[in-house]
Formats: sequence, structure tokens, C-alpha cells
Amino acid sequence: MKLIQKVNRKYAIFSIFLLVAGLAIIYLAVMYYIGQEIDEELFTTKINVIKSIQTGNIPQYYPFIEVKKLNNSVPEIRGDILTDVNIFDVNEKEYDPFRQLVTCYHGKEGYYLITLRLDEIQKGNILLPVVITGAFLLLLAVVLSSWYVNRLSKKLWEPFYDSLRRLKTFSVANRKPVVFQPSEVVEFNDLNNCLNELTQAVFSDYSKLQEFSQNASHELQTPLAIIRAKLEALYQRTDLDESIIAHLNSINASISRLAVIYNSLTLLTRLQSKEYDSKSLLRVKDILKRITDEFTDIVETREITLTLESTPEFSILMNEELLVILFSNLMSNCVKHNHQKGYVKILSTEQKLIFQNSGHPLNKPPAEMFYRFMKGDPSLQSTGLGLSIVKQICDSNNIEVEYINEGNIHTITLTFPKF
Repeated sequence: MKLIQKVNRKYAIFSIFLLVAGLAIIYLAVMYYIGQEIDEELFTTKINVIKSIQTGNIPQYYPFIEVKKLNNSVPEIRGDILTDVNIFDVNEKEYDPFRQLVTCYHGKEGYYLITLRLDEIQKGNILLPVVITGAFLLLLAVVLSSWYVNRLSKKLWEPFYDSLRRLKTFSVANRKPVVFQPSEVVEFNDLNNCLNELTQAVFSDYSKLQEFSQNASHELQTPLAIIRAKLEALYQRTDLDESIIAHLNSINASISRLAVIYNSLTLLTRLQSKEYDSKSLLRVKDILKRITDEFTDIVETREITLTLESTPEFSILMNEELLVILFSNLMSNCVKHNHQKGYVKILSTEQKLIFQNSGHPLNKPPAEMFYRFMKGDPSLQSTGLGLSIVKQICDSNNIEVEYINEGNIHTITLTFPKF
């Protein structure tokens, strides 16, 4: 969830709570003030009724005004008593709410019991439009404030999102520094300064790493070439016995393995540095045929049955050198970890390529085979980098790779993106 969306959601929840609380306050306030107005009107009516009694005119208007003479008996009521009562309406066949004031008046001719009532239905008639109007105004205020806060948030956070967009285009390989726009907000300028320092440090570290790789490449190739030349010279001697030849073969195998490890690690470094940017439209069938032809001799020597099944042909947009390395490593993995008289089956479907081979069951989860220096069988003379290179190539080209092992059957499936 985006930051602005999260802020808006929190503000919306708070606004709903504020709206409900505001409506409750408006309702209670209106009820209170209407009640006060009704009570004041009852007391005003009480004064008018007493004046009428004093002039000898006793008003009667049921159910609003009732005056009863008590014939000099002392009333039990003292003061004014306000209550809420319900009076049955004969015409409407229902009870109506009333506010009632009961009081006593001691006149010249004795005590009078005065009962005054006001219909509270008018409360609803006044309350409903007031609450509706208040709710509308509150809702309008919430909507307008939400709109304003949203626009204000976008404007305030625009420098941050601009820096984020520029940072997403950052690539250590193209050597182009990221230029951040200055902002009126001090915190955003501090962030941009930190990001500038960070990108410069990344450029510096990357340059040092490249320099180290180039130096290591040069320094390793030279002694390897010298050792191989010395071995070739030793092989030419005629006075070597079988034990010495065995030692020389072991040295030669170790040097070859060291060269493979060096080349694999160099390739992984170049992949991580995104040095394979050039791409072209390649036919999968043509590249696959070229790779399988290179493995013909070793497949025939180990009596492995190689089957290539191709349904609708498809092409992919990719660097040709990387695609060759990808297919070559997968084919090498299928052959190297196979057994005598086993099989390798390659199935090409729409946007998918499946490599399946026989072999010994894995003793670890298939997903772990994509880790560097991970071997399914430690006894094999393998660098443990083949599938790691496969995984790196797939990740850098948005290719999904899946490894499944069911007993003696190993299946690696590549799903290529559509373009």
C-alpha cells in the first residue's frame, strides 16, 4: 500500500468517527435546546394562566391547559414539577408525547392546581431538518477536507516520489550519476544528500571491484598458462613411469577444474553487473540444436538416449551468448548427473522448455541446487556453479525456472516471458 493511500485511509477512519461523534453532539445539543425552549414556554404559559385566574377567568384547554380549584384544601404539591407524559389521542388512536408542568397557585379564593402541557411532536419536526442539515454540512466538510488533504499530501510528497523515480533508473553499470531535484522541504534535501553520497560510494566500490576482477583475471591466467605449458613439456619426456604420469594427470585435472571455476565466477560477476545488455530475436530450436550437437560424442560414449521434441516453434528476445550458456549448462547438467544408458529428453512447447533426465535421487531440496557450490553428488568432479549460473541468467532475463525431482527423474522447466 502506498504511503498516501495509507494516510488517506487513516484520515477516512478518523473522519467517519468524527462524523458520527459530530452527529451525536448535534442531536444531543438540539434536543437540549428544544427542551429548554419548551420548558420556558411552559413557564410563560404558567404566568399567563395565573394572570387569567387573578382576573376571574379560569382557562381550560385540554390537554394543554387544565386548572382545578382545590376548595381551600392545602395541596401536597410544592413548587413546579416538570415531567414527560404520554396522552392518548382518541382521534389518532395512539399515545402522543407531552412535556408537562404541574404547579399550585394560592389565590384569593383558595388554591388552584395548574397542569400545563406542550406537545413534544414539534421536537421531531424541528430536530429532523436540523440533524439532516448538520449531517450534510459535516459530510461536506469531511469530503472537502479529505480532498484537500489528498492534494496537499501529493504536493508535499512529490519531491520524495521524484527522487524515488530517479533512483529506480539508477544503474551502477552505465556510470551515470543520479541527479536529484532540490526541494523546499529540509528533510527531503537531507535524504537526497544521503542518496547522493550512497550512489557515489556504490560507484567507487563497483570500480574497485571491477579493477580487482580484471587484475585477478590477468594474474590468474598467466600462471595457469605457465603451469599448463610446463605440464605439456613434462608429458613429452620419455623417462616417466606410471606413478608420475598419474600425478601429472591429477595436476592437469585440478588445473582444468580451477579454470572452469574461474570462468564461472567471472561469468556470474558479469551477469550481476548487467554487462549483457545487447539483445536480439533468437529461435530457440536453432540454439538448442547447436548445443545438443556439441554433446553428441559424450552422449554416445555413455549410451544415453537423447530425445528432442519440439512442438510450435517460438523465439525469444535475449542476448545470444547468454542463451547459449544457459542451454549448455542445462545440457551439461543432464548428462553429467545421468547414469550409464540413461536418457535425456528435451521438450519445447509454447514459451516453455523442459529438460528431463534420469539420475540418482537428490538428498536435498531441489531449490537448493541453484545455490553456489551446491552439489547433488559430492563425489562428482563438479564445480557446483552450473545451476547457479542458470538461475542468475534466468533472473536477469525474467525467465521462470523450476526444478522438480521425483525419484530417479529430474525435470527443469524454463518459462520464457512473452514479448
